[in-house]
Amino acid sequence: MGRRLQTAIGTALATGLLASVLLACGGGGGGSSNGPGAPGVVAFAPFAEATVVFGQPVFIYSEANQGAPAPSASSLACPGLPAIGPLFVPDVENHRVLGFAQTPIISNLDANFVVGQPDFQFALPGLGASAMRLPSAAAVAGGRLFVADSGNHRVLVYAGVPTSKGAAAALALGQPDLVTGVPAAGHAGLRQPTGLSVSGGRVVVSDRANHRVLVWHGVPATSGAPADLVLGQADFEGTLLNRGGAVGRDTLFDPYGVWTDGTRLAIADRGNHRILLWRTFPTTNGQPADVVLGQPDGSTRLPGAGALGLTSPSDVHGRGDQLCVGDAGNHRVLLWYRLPDVDQAPAEGVLGQSDFDHRAPNDADQDGQADGVPSARTLRSKEGVLSVRLDGSTLVVGDTGNHRVLLFRGE
Repeated sequence: MGRRLQTAIGTALATGLLASVLLACGGGGGGSSNGPGAPGVVAFAPFAEATVVFGQPVFIYSEANQGAPAPSASSLACPGLPAIGPLFVPDVENHRVLGFAQTPIISNLDANFVVGQPDFQFALPGLGASAMRLPSAAAVAGGRLFVADSGNHRVLVYAGVPTSKGAAAALALGQPDLVTGVPAAGHAGLRQPTGLSVSGGRVVVSDRANHRVLVWHGVPATSGAPADLVLGQADFEGTLLNRGGAVGRDTLFDPYGVWTDGTRLAIADRGNHRILLWRTFPTTNGQPADVVLGQPDGSTRLPGAGALGLTSPSDVHGRGDQLCVGDAGNHRVLLWYRLPDVDQAPAEGVLGQSDFDHRAPNDADQDGQADGVPSARTLRSKEGVLSVRLDGSTLVVGDTGNHRVLLFRGE
């Protein structure tokens, strides 16, 4: 690892990738009374540098597990969609979730404990109350930890927030018990759940391979409890992408991340290259979204870029009236400083690229080509996934292709 790291540092110095040049942000956006500088709004400078990295020793390193044959307390192999307050990072390809007592303030810290494995050096997939297979997302709410255990087609619910290694889940959603991992549909089944959000007593789960989102109006007390609401399908029996027809405001195709604050709801509709937003929480099965981001209307699904377009957005998160999106296909994070109320509202901020028109991965010099190593400014998605979480004045980004988590400090 030392020789590879020295080579990477030499390459970065030779090509100027460590230069600290702040490029101007171009295109789209526009300010408003709710924009940057407004009370309670945390703004991020365009093409800002991350201040903290976890999963790699330095910003220019990008190998899974830091190039080692086994994981450690400070390494990652494709981070998933994290939980905040405290920080839990799904380590997808190591079949575990890393836990921190608090969000790190310096780089390359060890996690405090691990869930899904008996210790930090293990990375075996499994099934049971203390095991996981490809966990993709985590959430903390109401004094509990929730994990989307995608490879076992379930969501694990813990009785509390774990603080030590190898904690066991109390129950599972999507399965009748903690020892079954069969894909299913209907009111109580899940097939590759990838995103989840818990707020206001509601549990919202992105049921990816069934092309729907399920909602429980309270945290269930037993495994296999049926969901109360379905979105993306007309009823609980539907499982076809875009309901087997044309795209609409009430359909989904490969939904990934979800976000709710208990009042509003947003879904990263990855296969349709858009974000669906309900400005008030839906109350009926298959209810159409109020706002579509990334497309001019609810009947279009073209990949795009600029301040108006999206390509395979994989995650969405909000805080107050702010919204951020992991635009995975364009290797960037987009920011809205007020909650959009019209279709295709332009993004107002961007990270990972110097402006809204660049879209190459790990492109620190912004020449439109991927560089040999990443930097503190750049992003690279893996398998179409970038994750985003607003944690106070910090933006937490799961940079999957570089096997790291970046923390950006707001202004």
